[in-house]
Amino acid sequence: MGFEVGLLWLMDQKVSLDVNVAHALSWHFHKYGVEATVINANPEDLAEARVIGGVLAVPEKSCLKGNLFVGRKSVRVRELGKH
Repeated sequence: MGFEVGLLWLMDQKVSLDVNVAHALSWHFHKYGVEATVINANPEDLAEARVIGGVLAVPEKSCLKGNLFVGRKSVRVRELGKH
């Protein structure tokens, strides 16, 4: 499983996580023309996975504190019988 497209969003510390996510999701759609399907945030910014703005937000240690990764996950399915 990998990412098709995504962006790193520097959060505005003056507003809530939910507001930051709303801005990041809006910008992702504006930039790429498709809805994001996943959000990653540092566990210090997001303690546990939850849906924000209709998208699953998941804590991820590799995401820097104060940043969001907003993107689209892709799933590769191997055709049966083909190697």
